[in-house]
Amino acid sequence: GVRVPELAREFSELCGRGGAVRRRWAQDLSFVEGRPTSLLELAALAPDAAPLATLLEALRETRRPLRLDDCRVHGLPFMEGLVDAGRWDLIRAVLDELDHDENVVCAAGTLAALADSPEVLRRAPREVVEQLQSQRLLERTNGGRAKHFREYFERQLMGEVMGEGLVPFGFDEDGGVLKDTTGSIQVLDRASVLQGARPGVAASLV
Repeated sequence: GVRVPELAREFSELCGRGGAVRRRWAQDLSFVEGRPTSLLELAALAPDAAPLATLLEALRETRRPLRLDDCRVHGLPFMEGLVDAGRWDLIRAVLDELDHDENVVCAAGTLAALADSPEVLRRAPREVVEQLQSQRLLERTNGGRAKHFREYFERQLMGEVMGEGLVPFGFDEDGGVLKDTTGSIQVLDRASVLQGARPGVAASLV
């Protein structure tokens, strides 16, 4: 008779045995099957907020940026997916973390949109609505953290006062110099424009 093929070995020989390759195939298969593909998504599917709160606390210690909008819940952007599922306990865990951890962020305007959402105002507990409105006020008052140096310096050239809480992730402001966490990269915290160049054009930044 015909031997049953060893699919695991055949896939390894076809696709490669490297760890990165295996992880990529696992992510692709999980996406096709509709299974969670990240720890953040798995924590968001837990029955209570403890796993998500623990994960956020652990990530805080690493000082690595966590962009919530890079993750999806039930096919929707992270925060929107939590609202759609009515997971107010998880939203509170995220908002609590946002209060004291600058490494956890949502895309600009996300929290303001939720704070103004009729669905949130109708369904969410009063404490969640108040926290969202507080975060919206902070976002409008202080501005959002720059995603990269291009945005940071363009905003500086436009007259916005940039400071410690607005520098790109992985960098800190120290005496007019932006330094990465290892100290190996240092960038002068001052943008200049070439003569005749228009502000807002990336190529004009020096």
